[in-house]
Parts: sequence; structure tokens; C-alpha cells
Amino acid sequence: MEFHDFATTHDVARRLGLTNEPAARFYQQMQGVAIQGHRRGVPGTASEFNRYHSELTWYDAGRPYYKLWPAVIPLLAGVGIEVPVDYPRAPFTSFLVRFPVQENPLADFR
Repeated sequence: MEFHDFATTHDVARRLGLTNEPAARFYQQMQGVAIQGHRRGVPGTASEFNRYHSELTWYDAGRPYYKLWPAVIPLLAGVGIEVPVDYPRAPFTSFLVRFPVQENPLADFR
């Protein structure tokens, strides 16, 4: 079964030949650019800084991901549990959830 993947900013920049830097150095440089843009009042640079930080955290965690199989999605979508935010503990500081390309019950909610 095929699952969607996530192309990070670093992945795209490497594919386009814009960088050969390792992820850590690339994201540090991009965060610096975002900070400079924020100081100049460029809209959206605070969000870009946060995105770069999140992607680097994911790289540092080893790029972990979970695949959600089509049969499991309706079960998870129907769960309604009220849990304090500080109660659940994820096994990673950052992870990716990959949805199926075909037979995805959530695809109709676009």
C-alpha cells in the first residue's frame, strides 16, 4: 500500500540543488534568515522559523513516522476522549503521520 510522505524544506532544497548542507546546518541558516526577516517586519517569518524548528526536531528524532492504515482511520476518527494535555506521552518529540493514498476515508473531507 502506498502512503503519502512529507517533503521537508531541506528535502526540497536538496532536490532543487539549492543546498548540499546537512539538515542541522541548513535549518540553522534558514532560522537565521527568518529572524532577520521578522526584524524587518516581513509577514510570515515567525511561522517559517517555527516550521524550520519543527522539521529539525523531526530530523533529530530520526524522522519517525506512523502509517495509518485505511481500516484503522474510522476507528480513530470516532474516538472521543477528554484527557488533560499533559497526560499522554508520545514516544518521540516529533513524528509524522502518513495517510494512505488510496482508500483513505478522510479524503472526502477536503
